Amino acid sequence: MRELIAILMIATGVLYIVLAIPLKNKKVGPNGLYGLRTKATFSNPDVWYEANRISAGYMSKVGWLIMLTSIVTYFISALSFEWMLAIDLAVVILGTVWMAWASIGLANKLARQVSS
Repeated sequence: MRELIAILMIATGVLYIVLAIPLKNKKVGPNGLYGLRTKATFSNPDVWYEANRISAGYMSKVGWLIMLTSIVTYFISALSFEWMLAIDLAVVILGTVWMAWASIGLANKLARQVSS
């Protein structure tokens, strides 16, 4: 079961990184499905592209952190399965919350700069 959790967490990290690539390269225009979708990002295409470019960097960092944490917790044999799972899930949840918080704050700041 430890192997399955490690594989799923590594896949989650890879998914974060892969999803960030088109956003970082400004290949995804404003839409309702993919990217940082807030009132601020929809207010101006320049805000959309820049906020998504920077937030994609946050997403990549969280993806790498998820993968690294999963590998480390997998190889610490003293950790029970429950602790391994708890630590891995905490990193996913807290990393995602931080990413969202930082990205929304960034988008709002960019929108204020554009409107002034």
